[in-house]
Amino acid sequence: MVLMFALLSLAAKGQDSSLVKTPSKQNLGFDGMVAVSFGKNFYSVNVGGPSFFLVLGKKWKIGVCALPSLSWLEGNLMPRLGVAPRIDYMNWALLAPFYYRDKTTPWIWSLGLGYKFQKKKNT
Repeated sequence: MVLMFALLSLAAKGQDSSLVKTPSKQNLGFDGMVAVSFGKNFYSVNVGGPSFFLVLGKKWKIGVCALPSLSWLEGNLMPRLGVAPRIDYMNWALLAPFYYRDKTTPWIWSLGLGYKFQKKKNT
């Protein structure tokens, strides 16, 4: 067993060191959006949540997104989760969020504009 270990060690020392792989570069990124939307007696500050997009080119995207929001309605400030169709052009987003209230009242509709920020780091 010792003899086999010694032979394997010698064989490993004789290997070509040029076969060592270099690690590939990876991109880490942060992607977010902040938006403000307005409706009838309704105001909201939104942040970008999960979304699905169809990319139409380098500058245009259309899709739907979830919007965690802090909203002001009838004198009450409260968190809400909205859903919105969204059109993105470069770093700007046009969105039309709607929010569920309860079973007895209609949905809350609004229109908003957002700014997207992105930071990528090569590692």
